[in-house]
Amino acid sequence: MKKVTSKIVSMALVAVMTLATAFVVTPSVKAEAATKTYNVFVEEGGVELLFFGDTVSSVSSTNSKVVKVKKDRSARYKAIALFKKPGKATVSVRVKGYRTSVTKKYSFNVKKASNILKPSMKAIKSSEYTTNVLVSVKNNSKINFDSVKLNYTFRDSAGNTLESDTTSVLYLAAKKSGYSKLSLSNRIGNVDLSKSSISVVSLSRAKALGTGKSVGKSSYLAKYDDSRKVITFKNKSYGKTYLTICAYVFFYDESGQIIEVQRKFWSLKKGQVETSSVSEPYGGYASVKVSSYAYASK
Repeated sequence: MKKVTSKIVSMALVAVMTLATAFVVTPSVKAEAATKTYNVFVEEGGVELLFFGDTVSSVSSTNSKVVKVKKDRSARYKAIALFKKPGKATVSVRVKGYRTSVTKKYSFNVKKASNILKPSMKAIKSSEYTTNVLVSVKNNSKINFDSVKLNYTFRDSAGNTLESDTTSVLYLAAKKSGYSKLSLSNRIGNVDLSKSSISVVSLSRAKALGTGKSVGKSSYLAKYDDSRKVITFKNKSYGKTYLTICAYVFFYDESGQIIEVQRKFWSLKKGQVETSSVSEPYGGYASVKVSSYAYASK
């Protein structure tokens, strides 16, 4: 059984959280991958290019202001490409083997995440003590992301900052929307969402430079049992790799206003079945709706 948690370590890939640090850890890709143009994003940070068994002798970039490349001093089989700003660049890596020497080339089309990911915030049912906000992120690309980290700032009507922090939307499939709920104590102030802001600060994929593969509902099950407050997940027929299934459970009041949203997910092998419990909102609810999707690494 493989349960997916909010700490994502998949295929030995570690997401770049920032380019401002002195040492950057990037996801990795084997050098044997076909040479082509990769669509990547500044917020992904970069990628490791791995040449196991060989030695990286030299590296270069046609535009180091867009993609900077360097040899990894701690691992001679590795080169690191860092995505600095939007634009195009081709990275060349000279690799020496036992008796051969070859140059590998990788072309990158670097964009900002704002080109494809559209985050927004809206007020949902609140109490006299807290203001509740639903964050949604629409993924307009054909890429499946394991994690989207966002920075948000709540402001009042005068533009004064009430709170600034981060939140994450996990397992965001291509052409789908993901959600996160935020709450702010009313003792801090009254939130004006028209003055508030939210933006993407980092991204990660299940597989470096991979797009992932979306899977139709005939291949999986995400069924909610309202009487038991349990959601059942099943990978019905997808057998090539683990299938990540994500479900959002929305609770509504009598007027149709969202009270609560809960995210549940599993990564399952073909035929595997797992369940997750769902907590009923305090004070009850009038109706419930479940939205689900699934994707696999590619």
